[in-house]
Amino acid sequence: MTIYLSLCLPRHPDRARSANGAQACTGDANLEANWHYAAIFTGGLTRFTPNINPQSESNMAKYLISFPSAAMVVPDGEWEAVGRDAHAVIEEAKAGGAYVFGGGIDEAVPPVLVSADGAVAEGGYPWAPPLNGGFTVLELPSREEAIAWAARIAKACRCKQELHVFGFDPQS
Repeated sequence: MTIYLSLCLPRHPDRARSANGAQACTGDANLEANWHYAAIFTGGLTRFTPNINPQSESNMAKYLISFPSAAMVVPDGEWEAVGRDAHAVIEEAKAGGAYVFGGGIDEAVPPVLVSADGAVAEGGYPWAPPLNGGFTVLELPSREEAIAWAARIAKACRCKQELHVFGFDPQS
């Protein structure tokens, strides 16, 4: 049996390159690097290698662009324009082939926690902030393009957007 384990850490501004051209960490204890490690187990640890952005072969990554509900403060009378502008940006992303998924969390439906045995408990993790707001997932060739799309969505929605990159998983 083979088990794949991956760990991604956030992006780090100070990166070095190893001899093979892969990104290497500078050793900062508070890493903000986007490192992707793959550990392959076959009964025991047989290989642990850095697998730095394996998406670079196809030059595409999936980015989550999002905002919490509280960030979207829109004056009365502007909601129609916000909806029109936001839908226009999404239509552009669809037309360009970048759009993967988008939507908003329905806050009228409370979350549940589902255990491995199928047991269901009302509510989310008590220690975590609530998950709400709007989300868009785009597939893009660079972080710079993701930032440009996030800025367009921010302008349309009238609020700042968080940008995250999904870690590469060849099985997904």
